[in-house]
Amino acid sequence: MLQMPFKPRAQILLQLGEQLIKNENIAILELVKNAYDADAKKAVVYMHSVDDKDIGYIEIYDDGCGMSIDIIRDIWMEPGNSHKKEVVERKERSELGRLPIGEKGIGRFGVHKLGKVIELVSRMEGKQEVALNIDWRIFENAEYLSDIKIDIHERAPEVFKDGKTGTYIRIRKLSTDWTRGMLRNLHRALTALNSPFDSNQSFEAVLKTDKPEWLDGLISFKDIKEYALFECEMKLEKKVISRFEYNFRPYDVMQGIHKRKVLFDSPVEMRKRVKRNGKNDFEEIDLSKYEIGDITIKIYAFDRDSNILNNYISDKAAFKNYLNENGGISVFRDGMRILDYGEPDNDWLGLDLKRVNAPTKTLSNNIILGAVYLDRDRSGALKEKANREGFIEDEAYYCFKDAVEFALGQFTAQRNIDKEAMRISLSGGAKEPVKEEISEIRKTISNAQMDKALKAQLENSLMKVENELEFLKQRYIKTANAGMSYGIVIHEIEKIINELKIAVKEEGTSRKIKTLAVHLSRVVDSYAELLRNKSKTVNSLIDIIKQALFSVEYRLDAHKIEVVDDYSGFKGSAEVKCASNMIVGAIINIIDNSIYWTTYAKKPERKILFKITEEIEGFIGIVIADNGIGFKISGEDAIKPFVTTKTDGLGLGLNIVSEIMAAQNGTIIFPEKGDVDLPQEFQSGATVMLAFAKE
Repeated sequence: MLQMPFKPRAQILLQLGEQLIKNENIAILELVKNAYDADAKKAVVYMHSVDDKDIGYIEIYDDGCGMSIDIIRDIWMEPGNSHKKEVVERKERSELGRLPIGEKGIGRFGVHKLGKVIELVSRMEGKQEVALNIDWRIFENAEYLSDIKIDIHERAPEVFKDGKTGTYIRIRKLSTDWTRGMLRNLHRALTALNSPFDSNQSFEAVLKTDKPEWLDGLISFKDIKEYALFECEMKLEKKVISRFEYNFRPYDVMQGIHKRKVLFDSPVEMRKRVKRNGKNDFEEIDLSKYEIGDITIKIYAFDRDSNILNNYISDKAAFKNYLNENGGISVFRDGMRILDYGEPDNDWLGLDLKRVNAPTKTLSNNIILGAVYLDRDRSGALKEKANREGFIEDEAYYCFKDAVEFALGQFTAQRNIDKEAMRISLSGGAKEPVKEEISEIRKTISNAQMDKALKAQLENSLMKVENELEFLKQRYIKTANAGMSYGIVIHEIEKIINELKIAVKEEGTSRKIKTLAVHLSRVVDSYAELLRNKSKTVNSLIDIIKQALFSVEYRLDAHKIEVVDDYSGFKGSAEVKCASNMIVGAIINIIDNSIYWTTYAKKPERKILFKITEEIEGFIGIVIADNGIGFKISGEDAIKPFVTTKTDGLGLGLNIVSEIMAAQNGTIIFPEKGDVDLPQEFQSGATVMLAFAKE
């Protein structure tokens, strides 16, 4: 039997660098991260004449603990050495309290991505300097890795004199001619390596260049955060959001718009929506199932509405460019960034995709600067990919991602409340319909190289929207609250129309166009249906409840929800003048919410109570109460359009109920505890009353 070891080819180290390191920025960041692992307080990257690869060179200098000749020989020169991994497993922190970022022992070989010749000098405390030179071109020609010998020698200090320690790397014969854009991207990457949210940093990465004009016009996080309107900080522990603080901070010059602060007074359980046997259900998100540890999230969010940009942002171009290049949610572990979360081409939370479906009520990467913080020695289940492009996407990762998405949903719900209030205040209410924009889209579609079937579908959708808009205008003008209601509808339609205008001008976006067209029709249909000619007659509230329950009987059974009858035995007169089918629609909307939230609450017995009452003075009405988790926002906010705490809700349900009741000379009331006599099991759930004034 023949036994022999593997004989790695010399080019394997070059291939490691090429295959595992995505670009020049990541190659430099890997070397800077090594400085962090060496307990450096500062790493400086010098870029000299890098626009000419033949004469240019890159220098990286740090003030860390340095390396001895033994460490270079036994660890640095061993690809895949497990030294750092073992330190992490032992949770053995350095003098500055750090755990190594890298574990795989291969990141340093990405230096080949930068240039062909490397000089390295390092010194540990009390030791001589160690120097080595590597010409990567040798690896291109040699046959086997074992054939190549690297000269390493000790010498009296030349770089690190006067007792200084650290590591110096100089890279020559560059692989590419650097451009202005590449250097600016490197500046952004180095700046983002540390979390911009934390001012007390023990490590700093600095970029220096002989072409400072290439960095002109770059603004800092400190500059941009002054424009943030919405801020939030959350802490996630095990199964809950244990701490939540939200602040709305309108600019001082915004007259009549007030600050708002929200603190959750109790932990919020984290859940995600899932399908089981074809039915919607909820599953708890439990970070403690994996070694993930606590998560802290910090957010600054902005508004790019033209009204805001034109009236309150002095340098609009710099503002938009910064958010385009830096926006998104980044991840930090022990204060150091995990690539490539938060990069422009990594929509890891699907924010931009969700915004296509609901452009007015969801976040996108270019309006948010966020940071997710992890503790290095408590998040061992989240393992980085070898190519430095995020975590391995296993069960632990998806649990982590689900928790972050849930938390962002809680922030978004609060932000939408203030965004809508701000919009109404700044716009002054009603706006004219968007017929000009629709005409522009129609012209673009006509000239576009687009599938004929898609063109026809879009034309039909636009025609339907135009007809519904005209109907809405005529009907809303006749109502008492026309200005505000019609303004809300038109504003939301304009937002989607603007997204559609962009989509039809771009190629390869047929899916996005279809999605936007469907969403546009849904919004218009929802409001138009409210105002269809529905004659009012005298109806029994008992019969209306029975009709609504009959309509959703199958769904209630499917979700195993018990209906508690506290209405059929009502002794007084239960007759009111209304359009019965409209009230049935309102009840079904509320039942939809109760099904969602009782399922979400994971109650062993899910119940919805119906009651007819005159307990609210001056009114008779239908009370609908469930044993779910109750409202997490005020009733006043809950009826606003596009405000929802559902992770995937449209935010129109209770707004439509409110509009229905207004059209029926009624109102929607959210009774306080004790206003209506309810069994104890319904005291903590959601309670809504469809109220009609007594004649």
